[in-house]
Amino acid sequence: MPLEPHRLVFIDETAVTTEMTRLRGRSARGRPAAFELHIETQLAPTLQPGDVVIADNLSSHKSAHAQESLKSQGNWLLYLPPYSPELILVEIAYSKLKAHLRRLKTRTFEALFQFVAPTCDLFPPDECRNLFKAAVYVAD
Repeated sequence: MPLEPHRLVFIDETAVTTEMTRLRGRSARGRPAAFELHIETQLAPTLQPGDVVIADNLSSHKSAHAQESLKSQGNWLLYLPPYSPELILVEIAYSKLKAHLRRLKTRTFEALFQFVAPTCDLFPPDECRNLFKAAVYVAD
């Protein structure tokens, strides 16, 4: 896989609010969790056979339904070791995004919406490549 970083898909739970505090993420008993729905309806249709989805060790990510949704189309769902935020590139990038939003003091939905969309500009291609190198997913 070191020669094919484009096959790696990192997922992590994220949220932005006007208070920048996420309390919890749950679903009603007997209903699919948001993670499972996201995998099945949003992520899986975008993947090619052989793509590898990498998730942190959150218990809600360890879903047989999500695993089967990916496996049935030739994808893998792998979990990182516990307490390894340095291996989840989203965590590293998201900390930069959160710091940016805190600096902007986004306290209304309108302001939050206005500032979230252009944040992709915070991550130029060279910086993204460096994140992969720092986590040792690709070699120089």
